[in-house]
Amino acid sequence: MLHDKERARLLLVEPASTVRQMISDVLKDMGFNNIMLASKGKDALHILEVETVDWLITSTLINDDVNFIHLLDIIVKQPELRRVRTSVLIESDTEEYVLPLAFELGLFSWHRKAYVKENIVGEFEDLFSLFSIKKKSDILTSAEYLRKYLDESRSYRNRLIFEQNLLSLFPGSSQCLLALAEAQKLNDREKDALLTLQQVEILNPKLKPLCDRIRNSIDASLDTALREGKAQNCLSLKRCVVIDSDTDALHHISELLSHIGGKSIECFEDGDTAFLSLKQQPEPSAIFMEWRVPGITGPVLIQRIRNHGLSSVPIIIVSSLVDKQDVNLIKEMGVDDLLHKPFESDKFYATLIWCIQQNRKPSEQRSYELKIQRLLDQEKFAEAERLSFEFLKDPRINNIDKIAVQAQLKFVEGDFKKVVNLCFTVLKQRPEDLKILNLLGKTYLKLSRFEKALLCFDKAQKLSPANIKRLIDIADINLELGKDEDFEGAVQKAKEIDGESELVKQVDCRLALEKGETATSRSLFKEIDHLPSIVRDMNNRAVALARNGRYEDGINLYQNTLVSFNKDHQELHKIVSYNLAMAYARYGDLVKAESTLASLGDGDFGIYKKIKSLLAKVKVCLQEGRSLTFNTSFEELHQSPVRDGEAQDEEQELVDIDQELSSLTNALQAQQGDICCHLLFFDVQGLCMEAEKLRDNGPHFKLRQAIGKVV
Repeated sequence: MLHDKERARLLLVEPASTVRQMISDVLKDMGFNNIMLASKGKDALHILEVETVDWLITSTLINDDVNFIHLLDIIVKQPELRRVRTSVLIESDTEEYVLPLAFELGLFSWHRKAYVKENIVGEFEDLFSLFSIKKKSDILTSAEYLRKYLDESRSYRNRLIFEQNLLSLFPGSSQCLLALAEAQKLNDREKDALLTLQQVEILNPKLKPLCDRIRNSIDASLDTALREGKAQNCLSLKRCVVIDSDTDALHHISELLSHIGGKSIECFEDGDTAFLSLKQQPEPSAIFMEWRVPGITGPVLIQRIRNHGLSSVPIIIVSSLVDKQDVNLIKEMGVDDLLHKPFESDKFYATLIWCIQQNRKPSEQRSYELKIQRLLDQEKFAEAERLSFEFLKDPRINNIDKIAVQAQLKFVEGDFKKVVNLCFTVLKQRPEDLKILNLLGKTYLKLSRFEKALLCFDKAQKLSPANIKRLIDIADINLELGKDEDFEGAVQKAKEIDGESELVKQVDCRLALEKGETATSRSLFKEIDHLPSIVRDMNNRAVALARNGRYEDGINLYQNTLVSFNKDHQELHKIVSYNLAMAYARYGDLVKAESTLASLGDGDFGIYKKIKSLLAKVKVCLQEGRSLTFNTSFEELHQSPVRDGEAQDEEQELVDIDQELSSLTNALQAQQGDICCHLLFFDVQGLCMEAEKLRDNGPHFKLRQAIGKVV
């Protein structure tokens, strides 16, 4: 918010009234109109409890009951306050000992306390000039103030460790690399410094004069020898995959990656061999692909990559052949960026660095949304929740986009009726929002509203007709509704796009199981990479059949699945057998349930605990001549049953962003990059020891509703 002076809310804490007023007047002259004043730390604490504050400017307050270290400690521990940026006014050199601990706690900037207006103006003008140069990054701005202190105090070891941590947050940043080279030189690690300078010049040739300034202080013979050595891997790229039928393009991209130390660069001229390698080898650090390649071409290849589970790998499309009709699919598949041919090396590096940085620590809206979706896809719900909290607190992002993210979180929580309401709120303003149409369709499936789910998916498919997974979802819904022709039509469309798709094979296998064509299903089982998906979908289908009164069909589906397994699928065989026994027991055939369970024996699989428990209950019921009762109407092993319920087509309540934020704040700890240099800077030289005493007797803090301004 510091860049928005009209809206930013400042809290100025200064014991001396004349100095406090002078600083306030300077800030008002600079365009800040919302300034709250306090003379004591205790007053500042009360203001933080009831008011929104964007920028806290404070003296050290060392002799106060509530000092500025207390305030920083509270800010870093309270998720609701993490937007607050803190600047401290240092009285003299004797107060500088507080700075290492302050930076550990997320200090934004430090300034010599001035008693002349011109000096005060100069301090703040320098701050905002630096803030602008650093592209309004509070982390990089704070880093400059930290470097100033560390260099003045000759804390070079602290600085080196800090620069290494900062580079991990901004991989490939030429400015961060240059700062790392300086720190390496200060720590007499001249070889490392020269290698780092090589990377800086490759990534940003404009910085050569600054590189030369550092290099000139190093032995020239050492520089010459190192220039012939291996490049440093400044982006930590372990394995890169490049796919392009143009061998010149392959060579060019491979060479560019080699220059920045890419450890393993694999090149492929067609999509088939590329995908085979991606399936067999460890997950790559990045994928660069031409959109039109022989074999499995771009629109199909990218879906295979994502559907195979490589949802978090950054993908950069390097092509001039992307059509407008492909744009929606590219967005749906989470492509990180599109680099048009031909391109210059600096553009290539800028694109790559941006994608790697945003994938690790998002700072822009689309990157936030992409990262949240990837975390949810990977079932990393705690990380997704933390990142969503940042997203919902970001004042740059409009309310409707925040509601869209809320809907994703509510889906994971299982609050499906709430999801429907949130989705309709978004669709009223953006009726062709693909992500929301998909989410609403999935939600209606959970609510057993199949016709409505079909409407959502059909509309989304018209916007992005090459999405195979959605075509399979449409096919499954038509099968559920008994629309056999529409089912076959959707499957045929999917086959026309990619007949060898894993998703297509799975739906063929499910159909063969339902028809009792076990020879076909047994053959398909050998071709499918992820059989647990088949078991999950088959189980859902059996439950749906039973719900519709087709108990025997459900039983047959379980039995056909068991026949199709081979000896390598023992654990899955046990899971399906358990579910079959559950079906027998639920519908009163306890004898068959007992025989099925008894045939499973014993073992180490996690399912055996459930098997033993159910078998014991069945035996007791048989002995006592009574039926077995269940707490729920259906039970599934892999996922919760499809929920019954009615959803309203209209929005039932106003969306309260603040209320949603409050539900996310519990147990959300700050991460690297959340608050300036917090968790990036660690004092390893013992500089914080004296300042640690200032943390003693910390005050109690409790957020309250505003009860009136404190001035």
